[in-house]
Formats: sequence, C-alpha cells, structure tokens
Amino acid sequence: MLRVGFEPTPFRTRTLIWRLRPTRPSQQPYSGERHIKVNITSTRPSQPYPSEAPEDKRLAGLACDFSLPSFPHHFQLATICHSYAFARISSLMAASEESLRQALAEKQSAVENQGNVVRALKASNAAKTEIDAAIEALSSLKLEKNELERQFQAAVTGSGADGMNREEFRQAVVNTLERRLFYIPSFKIYRGVAGLYDYGPPGCAVKSNVLAFWRQHFVLEENMLEVDCPCVTPEPVLKASGHVDKFTDLMVKDEKTGNCYRADHLLKDHCNEKLQKDLSISADKAAEFKHVLATLDDFSAEELGAKIKEYGITAPDTKNNLSDPYPFNLMFQTSIGPSGLIPGYMRPETAQGIFVNFKDLYYYNGNKLPFAAAQIGQAFRNEISPRQGLLRVREFTLAEIEHFVDPEDKSHPKYSDVVNLEFLMFPREEQMSGASAKQIPLGEAVSRGIVNNQTLGYFIGRVYLFLTSLGIDKDRLRFRQHLANEMAHYAADCWDAEIECSYGWIECVGIADRSAYDLRAHSEKSGVPLVAHEKFSEPREVEKLIITPVKKELGLAFKGNQKMVVEALEAMKEGEAMKLKADLESKGEVNFYVRTLGKTVSIKKSMVTISKEKKKEHQRVFTPSVIEPSFGVGRIIYCLYEHSFYTRPSKAGDEQLNVFRFPPLVAPIKCTVFPLVQNQQYEEVAKVISKSLTAAGISHKIDITGTSIGKRYARTDELGVPFAITVDSTSSVTIRERDSKGQIRVNVEEVASVVKEVTEGFSSQALTPGHDTGVLSHLPATVEAVKNPTPKITYDEYNHERFPPGDPSKRAFAYFVLSGGRFVYASLIRLLVLKFVLSMSASKDVLALASLEVDLSSIEPGSTVTVKWRGKPVFIKRRTEDDIKLANSVDLASLRDPQEDSARVKNPEWLIVIGVCTHLGCIPLPNAGDYGGWFCPCHGSHYDVSGRIRKGPAPYNLEVPTYSFLEENKLMVG
Repeated sequence: MLRVGFEPTPFRTRTLIWRLRPTRPSQQPYSGERHIKVNITSTRPSQPYPSEAPEDKRLAGLACDFSLPSFPHHFQLATICHSYAFARISSLMAASEESLRQALAEKQSAVENQGNVVRALKASNAAKTEIDAAIEALSSLKLEKNELERQFQAAVTGSGADGMNREEFRQAVVNTLERRLFYIPSFKIYRGVAGLYDYGPPGCAVKSNVLAFWRQHFVLEENMLEVDCPCVTPEPVLKASGHVDKFTDLMVKDEKTGNCYRADHLLKDHCNEKLQKDLSISADKAAEFKHVLATLDDFSAEELGAKIKEYGITAPDTKNNLSDPYPFNLMFQTSIGPSGLIPGYMRPETAQGIFVNFKDLYYYNGNKLPFAAAQIGQAFRNEISPRQGLLRVREFTLAEIEHFVDPEDKSHPKYSDVVNLEFLMFPREEQMSGASAKQIPLGEAVSRGIVNNQTLGYFIGRVYLFLTSLGIDKDRLRFRQHLANEMAHYAADCWDAEIECSYGWIECVGIADRSAYDLRAHSEKSGVPLVAHEKFSEPREVEKLIITPVKKELGLAFKGNQKMVVEALEAMKEGEAMKLKADLESKGEVNFYVRTLGKTVSIKKSMVTISKEKKKEHQRVFTPSVIEPSFGVGRIIYCLYEHSFYTRPSKAGDEQLNVFRFPPLVAPIKCTVFPLVQNQQYEEVAKVISKSLTAAGISHKIDITGTSIGKRYARTDELGVPFAITVDSTSSVTIRERDSKGQIRVNVEEVASVVKEVTEGFSSQALTPGHDTGVLSHLPATVEAVKNPTPKITYDEYNHERFPPGDPSKRAFAYFVLSGGRFVYASLIRLLVLKFVLSMSASKDVLALASLEVDLSSIEPGSTVTVKWRGKPVFIKRRTEDDIKLANSVDLASLRDPQEDSARVKNPEWLIVIGVCTHLGCIPLPNAGDYGGWFCPCHGSHYDVSGRIRKGPAPYNLEVPTYSFLEENKLMVG
C-alpha cells in the first residue's frame, strides 16, 4: 500500500516519487534503486465528491501520468482513488501467511549473517569503504525485514493496510472528544481510576438526546411500562438470578506480588504475540494457537490453567509464576444499613428490578399479555482490567426492555412493519463455515427459522432502525447470532447488534429470547408465583399431576430438613414424578436427590402420594417467556462518535479541521448564532433570534466574541453543530449547513421555524432556494446528509498529515507575533513573581529530606520496583542484556521524543524514571505494552524499555529524575 497526502487544489500538479522494494518473499535481493514517478493534477474544485457517488464521478478530475522504469518484479497497480485529501495507490501483492512466515525467518537469518559480517570486518580493521558497504547492505536487509514484518502482522491479524491507521484514527477521535469535553477521565486531578469516566456538557447532551430518542422509538411506540429501580440490590435477588454464583471472570494472581490479571486475556495476548512475532513456530503450532483463540470463551478454569502452565505464561509485570485460575465475581459488594448484616450488591444489570416487579406490572397492565417494561439506569461491573475507553468501564448506562409474551404464541402484531427490512446478518451456520455476514431480508430470516420467532425478529428490526437513525453506518452494523456454546442453557435464541469501530466489531445491543428462566427462578426463591393467566371461554378437562407429601412421615425421618425435602418433591416435573412413583411401587424405597440439601436422601413409599387426576380448568396458568433487548448506551455513543468523525482541509489549506457529522437528532447543540462582526445592532438581532429559538425548544449557543467567523465555524463543526446562523443584517440572516457548507438566507422572523422544521422533521423543503434572497443561490441545501450522515470510514485513508506546510510567510508572521507576545508576557510575570518565588525557597534541611536512598541488591534482573519520591512514583527497572540491546537498536527518527538510551541512563543496567504518564498523569503498568516497557491503560500509551514513548497519545518520554549511585547497590534519588 502506497499513500501520499494530496491537496485537491484546482489545476495544481503534484509529482510523487517512491522508492519501491519487492515484497514477494520468493524473490532474491536486488541491487540499485527502483522508483515510480506519478504526476497527479487536480482539475476540479477542492470540495470532494461524497463517498456514495459512483467511482467514475469520484475519480473524475484527477489526471494521472505514470512513469515506470524497467522493473524486474511484477507489480499490478490499482486505480488511484481520491477521498477527502488523499490519493491512494494500491499494489496488489498477495502472499499466504505461511510463506510470509518462512520468508521472514529467512530474512531474519540474512540480517543476522550480515551483522556478523559487519562485526568481523570491524574486528579485522578492514578498509572503511568495505565496512560502509557492508553496513549499507545490512541497512537494506533490515528495511526489507521490516516490510515483511508489517505484511506478516497484517496477514496474521487480518487487519491489512486498513488496520494500520486504526489507532491513529482512534486517537484523533479521542483527543477531540476530550479537548471538547465530551468525556474525560473521572477524578483526573487525583490521577483517575481506570474504567471510570465523566461526561462533559456536549457528551451529556448527546447522551440525553440518544436516550430521549430511545424512549420515543421504543417506550412510546410500544406503549411500554417504564420503571426506575434502585442500584443497590439485596443479595437474595442476585442469588436467585445466578449472578452471585456465576457472574464471574477467571482471574490469576502473581504468586509473589499479588497483582491480579484476567486469565483469558493473558492467554489471548500470549497466542497473538506468538503468531505475530515468533518466526520459529511450526504451522501445526500456529494452527494450535489459532484454535485456542477461537475456543477461548469455552475454556474452564482447569483448561485455562493447563494452557497457562503448558505455554509457560508468567506475570507480565514481574515474570513471576501465576496462581491457578479462579473465579472473580464482577459485582461490587456492599452492606445495607448500619449493622452491616444485610449484604447487597451494586446491580450488574437493570433487568432484575423489572422481573421482581412482574406481578404488579402485570396487574397494572390489566392482567393482559403481551406487554413490555423498560428501564434506563446505571449498572456496575468490577472489571479486572478495563480497556478500550468507554467500551469497557466499571459504571455504565443500560437501557433494557423486558417483553413478556405467551411462550405458546410469540407472534407480534407489528411484525409487518419491519418484515421487508434487509441488513447484514451473521447466522451461526455462516460463522461455523468461515463465511462472512451477508444481507438477509428479515422476513426470510424468520420464515427460514434463522431467527426463532416473530417477536424476536420484530425487535431486531426495531433495533436496526434505532441505530441507523442515530447515525450508525448501516454498512458497519451487523446482527450476529450466538453460537450454541455461547448461549445459556435456557435461552431459545440470542443475537447481538455489533458495530464496527477502530477496536473491531463491538457488541452494543443484545437481543435474546430468555424463555421463562428469570421469572421461574424468582418464583422459586421468593415463594411468590410470577405467572400469567389465560381464561378459557369454556371449561376444559385436563389431566393434572398431584404430588402429596406426607409431612408427618417426612418430619419423623428428616426433622429440621423436612421443608426442603417437601419442596423438592413438590417441584418434580411430570416425567420425574411418574418414574419415582414406579420405583416406589416396585422397590418400596428409593434414593432421591434434594438440591437444596446438596445430598441424596432415602424416600419410602409411605412418605409421598403421586397420582393423576382429571380436572376441569377455567384458565391456564403459565410462566411468560421474555424477549430482552439490552442496550449498552456508552458503547453505542462511542461508536457513533467514530462513525461521525472526519477531517477536511481549512479554507487556507494549511491544516486539517475535525468535524463530527452528527445528525440533528443527536447533535449536542442544534445551531449556533454568530454576529458577523462586533456590532451592537447585530448583537441585538442575535439576542432576538436566541429568544425565538429558546421559545421553540431548540438548543443553541450564541457567540458574540470577536473571533473570526471561520474560527467560530471550525469550533462548532468540531462540536458537531449541524447549523450555524450568521447575523450580517438586521432583517435577514445566513444559515450554513455543516457538512456541505452550503448557505441560504432567511428572514429573521422565520429563523426559528425553519431550524425547527429541519432539525426535528428532517424536511428537505425547509432549506431550499425559495428562502434565498440572492446569496449563494447556486449552493443546494444538503439536508439529505442529515438523513444519512455517515460515510464508511476507511482507516487507511485517515489523514495523519495533520498540518501540511502552508504559506511560509504566513507561518513566519504568526510565529513572530506569538513568540514576541509570549516573551513580553513572560518578562512581566517574572518581575511580578520573582520576589515571591525566592521567599518560598526551601531551606537546606528541607531539601535534604527530598532525597531518597534505595537498596538495589534485592531487585532481580528483568523486574521493576516502584518507590515513592516527593509524592510521585518512581520506577526502578533492572534491565537484562536483551533489554539493553533492544533499547539501543531503536531508530531515533521513528521516535516522537527522540533520545538516545545512553542519555537516559547512567548505568545501562538500571533505568530510573518517574512513573507518571506524560499524557494525563496516570500511572502506567510496568513490564507491559507492545514494547516491553510500560503501558498506560487509561488511554493506551506504550513506552519502551528506555521509558520512551512509542505509541499512543503521550507527547513525551517518561521523565528521568535526578539521581546518583552512592555505591554498587545503593541509589540516591533527588
């Protein structure tokens, strides 16, 4: 994949030259350079065609001339594609994973051999020209090896070139969201806690809009009963639901330090690392690792422990041995009341509050089925290792629906409304066969039995309409059916609405037919029948099973356990009861297992009577089935952020501007009001418009600052505001649409009604040239973009040349003004505070206390210890020979904050750094991350074994404090 930033300036030609290397591993190294020269001329305006336009339209206006020298290897060049400031040339060179693995091993061997040649020449004091030639050959081999590694990792992970820029794209989104205060880490001034986030003003507005639409789309449309139940839940409720016993992840502990890790994550990371980096593994071993990854969710604690021992997996931080896996309950436990005698938990889901209220809700609904109850609320899960920002957190918002239905009739009266929808579905058969998701009409999926019943299909269709109305790209939304081994034993069918983002396919909505499990469980544990009734028009004669325990006989035999034995006998199903009756009649005494006692007891014929009687019934009593759509609101919102984000060049073309393409339905602010210049009359008009917008219930923001109109547009585009109202007259104003940047003129008194019609009704008639009074009449209003605002993001085309060079004279002037201003300001401040600062200087005895002496003798090679100095953590890492070699082998040109390893250490064996991430002040995890140094889980910054930033948002390397070695095993920090 060859890529170059391309500014679509009209009638401008760019000449692009690349040095090419062969990527087919079967080819031998070649001498000399091979180049490709491409002249690209833009013959169209800078506004690109939308991604949905036909390819010939999108490519029109790019005149391309290729200059290819004679070339010893075959390359096929794909079509040049242009999209939002990028031209892309794809070379289609496919190679199997195994051939790449073999080629990479051969190339590694060649690099090692050439390295030996260089060392031998230096040792023999060979001629400088000969040594230089050998070094150049070694450099070429390393470049070829790096290219093969890139292709190999792309083949293994399946991400290809498209995945290479996912992290960069994600980081641009996250940086914009945090800068504009959509969300930020909670308790940031105290360095935060992983897995906890605060929503800022625009984030709260987006979330509020999403939930308001959820209520409209589901609660109002289906006439659901909404409830609001407590977050603190007594233990018996969650004991009955199974959460106390089964809501767990398997965890392992470092046997020495006690640090905890998710067992499946360690095994998964180990397998991925072996597949991507270990060139020596055989094809059979690679297949084994892939099989482990595919079946990881099915592993028991014993199987996970066996694999961890087999593969020699140790604690990532310390390399110490790990304990056997054991279940860790993910609920936050608490006690209710001052006595501490009533155990409780913070609820892990909102559904249980609905189930325990079924009897009252059923009565409220007139004792009629079907009906649905809904709840929006906070849920809590004590994740072992939260990752992926908003996607995996410890407190989150759920919106859940429990649709109660007769298990013998799961039809739906509104099914015809969605039967003709067609979207990506991923049935279990396609998953098992290795196929991909495909477009399937919903009606066909239900009629063929792919979807279990009409009601489940109806809610799948409604979820699809909900998500796409929010702005989720329908091409990056699929419904995946649970495999048989993923479903609970009681479930009839389960589907997940998965949305693709930079993290991959993320489960955002679960739609499950849970049968009658939950209501039966709570009925059994509480003793309150949670059932429904169907009255017959005429009595029906039915044969009923009658189980009558003889309590006197049971009391004599089991004394205090009598009640549990009676309950077990009465709970028998018909088949089990009739078998017990036959055994008692033939044997007189049989063994009977009582689950609540956890043991087998002896039941005699005199202790129970079992018979069948014919009775007339006037009604049927049954436990309803439940269809449950469960929405992870935070996950949906994060995916919406990614699907709505794009960049475009500024008017001057010297930088890329961020835009969130939110539809008005969810936009945090519907419009902004800008006086064109600071003018009293314009400001009064702006205030009048603001009042009319408020009266119409339209969220807006008025900006009367003196900032240029272009900067104000850019600021609101970055907040996702769909419309901007510019006051440049006292009688009419200009309304600008965010994505097309099209503008129309509207009379002042019509502004509120026009904006309301567009933002609430999505009317394409509201913004038409009919409103125009002559300004920019040739620009159509692209309100169609409001209806379907989200183009498919290709991460490979994401513009990482954030600030291409612009006019040097403009930049020089800006630099001069800013630098001069800063100098003057700093000088004034210095004069004001110098005396105060000097008065605050610490005395010598205080400074002495600021030093810390550390004994290094107990620190093992390869391990890291943490000490506290001046209120900050300090990491002391004893590096191995491999660590030192790795730290010195890094190309400084590839570093964000270039520093030689030798400049960061006084003794190569010891690295001392302050353990505070340079991004937002979090504390990174030692011996972790992609480069073996430190990993900050809050936002994904990776540091190498020299403490240098290698990947993620952190701008600088970890700080090296002042320190000295007092003697061989004594360190003085400070």
